[in-house]
Amino acid sequence: MAITELSRAPDIALVEKFIEVCLEQESKNDGDHIQDYNKLIRRMVKITEEMKSRPGDARRLLTPLFGHSSWQVRVRAAMSAFALAPIEARQVLEQVRATRVNPYAADASGMLAAIDAGEYTPK
Repeated sequence: MAITELSRAPDIALVEKFIEVCLEQESKNDGDHIQDYNKLIRRMVKITEEMKSRPGDARRLLTPLFGHSSWQVRVRAAMSAFALAPIEARQVLEQVRATRVNPYAADASGMLAAIDAGEYTPK
């Protein structure tokens, strides 16, 4: 979905695209596909920026994904919606960190450490 398409997509289509990108990231998260993974990160940033720009901040629609069956979707949804649901997002990240299953636990741990150290402020 191109940027112009993102701006015209309904909120639910953005959520679906978010899930799709997360699942694709999960399949590329083996170290052999770093360029592909980074490209997907950039795509996710565009999706979440578009969601944030919507009236009422459509990132709120990511909170139901905190219970998704994919850990990648859970972690990315919690990271993306942290500013809107900090208590719930923190719980998700803490739960994933506690599993010690990487790379998900490492991502969750890194995000929590950055927030707690004041190095990152979710907006």
